[in-house]
Amino acid sequence: HYALGETLGVGTFGKVKIGEHQFTGHKVAIKILNRQKIKNLDVVGKIRREIKNLKLF
Repeated sequence: HYALGETLGVGTFGKVKIGEHQFTGHKVAIKILNRQKIKNLDVVGKIRREIKNLKLF
């Protein structure tokens, strides 16, 4: 239940947008992945590592 705002950055696999929770107003960064770019099996390991690293925050 987040409203997407402006794009904060663009990377290899997609882009990061600001998201605001519709009820609390809490702001977060939301990464939106490009499906075409992640279909390549060579990038699956990189994406999994990135997800693991993001969970540390």
